[in-house]
Amino acid sequence: MKKILLVGLALISLAVFGQTPDRSVIIEWDDTVTVRDLNNTAAYKVVNFNYPGFPVGLNEDMEVFIYRSENQPPIDYRLYNLVVSEGCLNQQDSIFPAYRIYVRAYDVVERDTTDIFESIEQEENTANQSVFPYEKQLKYFVFYMGIHRRETQGFNITAKQQAILDKVEAKMENMWMNYIESENKKKSISDQENIDIDFGWNDVDPETE
Repeated sequence: MKKILLVGLALISLAVFGQTPDRSVIIEWDDTVTVRDLNNTAAYKVVNFNYPGFPVGLNEDMEVFIYRSENQPPIDYRLYNLVVSEGCLNQQDSIFPAYRIYVRAYDVVERDTTDIFESIEQEENTANQSVFPYEKQLKYFVFYMGIHRRETQGFNITAKQQAILDKVEAKMENMWMNYIESENKKKSISDQENIDIDFGWNDVDPETE
């Protein structure tokens, strides 16, 4: 599994999280409050705590951590997993240097190859459903085989029968191109190359053109 991207504060890019100390509390300041007073419980919310009982007020024997986190990054869950890490750092907060930082960080990692292949095949199936809806396939294939058999036996076929052959072959051609696209995307993943899983599919039904 490849790590693709570490998202979060630059200061934690190489950080190792430490264990949250006993008798500690993690707080997040209310940005609308101008005076950040720890005695003013309306000025912050408690994100987490390691303390016997919920701390109504912040005592001097508590170590206060400032909670820092960026927004969760948007990812394509067909290709990637989001790994969330949290912990305290042995580093002071840049805005409130009297306190250390507690951070929430995101790692975006590529899914297992087998899972990505399944996602690719699902997109291929979705495109093929647009090209040749499942509810039409049995009827058209029966017609196609019957008409093709008559043709190979030397019988003349009507213009309407020829139109059915042409229609089915056009659908099959589009589905074949989707198969090629699927195989190319899988090869790119195997070669550790990036793909656009939504690009390149033929999802046009020849009957609607």
